[in-house]
Amino acid sequence: MSRFVLVLLLAASVAALVSSCSAIDKHVPPVYDIRGKRVFVVPFRYGNHWHYDSKEGNRLGQSLEVALQSDCGGLETVRDRPVHEMIRRDLSDEVDWLAYGRRVMVDYLIVGEIEELGYDTPEFVGMFQGRIRLRYEVWNIRAGDRGYVRQVELRVPENPESGEVYISFEQTKDEIETALLAEAGRRIAGHLCGYTQKGLPK
Repeated sequence: MSRFVLVLLLAASVAALVSSCSAIDKHVPPVYDIRGKRVFVVPFRYGNHWHYDSKEGNRLGQSLEVALQSDCGGLETVRDRPVHEMIRRDLSDEVDWLAYGRRVMVDYLIVGEIEELGYDTPEFVGMFQGRIRLRYEVWNIRAGDRGYVRQVELRVPENPESGEVYISFEQTKDEIETALLAEAGRRIAGHLCGYTQKGLPK
């Protein structure tokens, strides 16, 4: 067999191997689709702080609104300052979220609680990893019920290839918290509007 033919066969084998190992994107459908709807996001509770009183809860609510507007085509987030104040003063054991949703005339209301937010203490000073655990509820105002409840847990920063945590000396706690809350907002939006999962094998 000539060297030229051998090279052609080798090239064909490599091309076939690369083709068989190529990756494609996969669309993951929403668990609870709120695309194109009017949505009211209530800032999350955190610790002893009620809705609208927690800095972290307010930042998570804002991150969620941004993610919903970016990832959920045609969705409209609604704000209403008088209703905000009513919720701040409502310390009922069972808050009537349906009533608040009807008052602001939306299709869905999202409300939740940050159950844990903190940082691991690694062996080396200056290296941090943020972690968050939260629970959120989606109230279907038109149907008159709580249609969806889910818990989310994640860590930032994280190595997406191995799933192991990658910790950097350059990131401060504030930077990690910002990234953590932004990723939590995107994760919730992905649940409700679907998302594209990158690099899955054919």
